[in-house]
Amino acid sequence: MDTYGSTTGRDSAIETAVGNPDWTDYHLSTRFIADGGGNNWYNTIVNFRVQEHNIGSWTEGHYYSILLTTPLWGSHEGAGWGLYRADGGSSFSLASGTIDPSVVPINDRDNVLDIWAVGNQFWVSINGYSLTSSPVVDNHPNPYLYGGIGLGAIWESHTRYDYVTVGTMAPVPEPTTYLLLLAGLGIIILRSRSSWN
Repeated sequence: MDTYGSTTGRDSAIETAVGNPDWTDYHLSTRFIADGGGNNWYNTIVNFRVQEHNIGSWTEGHYYSILLTTPLWGSHEGAGWGLYRADGGSSFSLASGTIDPSVVPINDRDNVLDIWAVGNQFWVSINGYSLTSSPVVDNHPNPYLYGGIGLGAIWESHTRYDYVTVGTMAPVPEPTTYLLLLAGLGIIILRSRSSWN
């Protein structure tokens, strides 16, 4: 799939399951190749939990967006990421950061992006390395809890996407459940070790 930021409508996107209430908790994975464009824009933008979206606008509608910029993006040094909430014409930053290539292997153009959306919590990784050490939480009174996905390009860029997969996920266990799971794992390990003696 190819998307162009300005040839098929500025800030274009290819979308599926927009507004579908059956698309709730899921894991989205895609390989993207940012081929650049005017002024050497190298980036990708992926929308998820898309309830509605006016294609041609970066903010009109209701959805979440991940924006990734790769090292060759214009005159900027390094790479960065941002997670945003589009809310009917406005965009709100939920989290952002830089990507240190000495820690997270990131290519100039060819990378794998993973997004996990469970309830109002989100995790993001690139090339198998987490960008979110803890979940990003949307504390809005009405978080977007369902909706499809959109693969896009912004400004004058061109981005190609391959191997797009979306899989359902079970809700993340509560912290007390994690403790019980860890305790159970500890018992299993202790029993295993005692059987070795």
